[in-house]
Amino acid sequence: MKRSLRLSYLVAALGLTTVVEAASTTIVNTEHPLLTAEVSDAVASVYFIRPDAGFSGVMGKPVSIRVAGEELLKLAKGQYTLVRLKPGEGEGVVKSWTVAMRGGTNSMMKVEESRPFAFVAGKQYYVVVAEANRPPSEGNSFPPVPIARERALEVAAGLIPVGAAVDAPLAR
Repeated sequence: MKRSLRLSYLVAALGLTTVVEAASTTIVNTEHPLLTAEVSDAVASVYFIRPDAGFSGVMGKPVSIRVAGEELLKLAKGQYTLVRLKPGEGEGVVKSWTVAMRGGTNSMMKVEESRPFAFVAGKQYYVVVAEANRPPSEGNSFPPVPIARERALEVAAGLIPVGAAVDAPLAR
């Protein structure tokens, strides 16, 4: 009886995890020091785009995007958002989960990718966060890659705009 009850709890917990993952969405940290609600030529408009590569499990979780040392947003797969940032520069870091082969067994681990960014007032930027293959011992990661507007339009086609991108979707 005890084993059956534990198994039932395990199945329920896994089911709840699946539902939570399926309902995950992009969340912007409204307290980030570079974030502003201002819509003008005095700010930079930055679209963060994450294609849905069909992952489930840890690779399907939202990725954390940090700019200038603080978390700016969590970006869910299959979504994109727009943030307006005060001009500035710093490092952009994407933290995510992966499964890597360690010592002959698969292990869950956090990975991060980074690159320097400079955001200029009055400019628009498009940053795609897509899977990058790495050696099996390191697992895959999601580096932030700046792309041109035309490429952003292609990548964002069919994705869900969230946050400020609902009012300013990527469209031709």
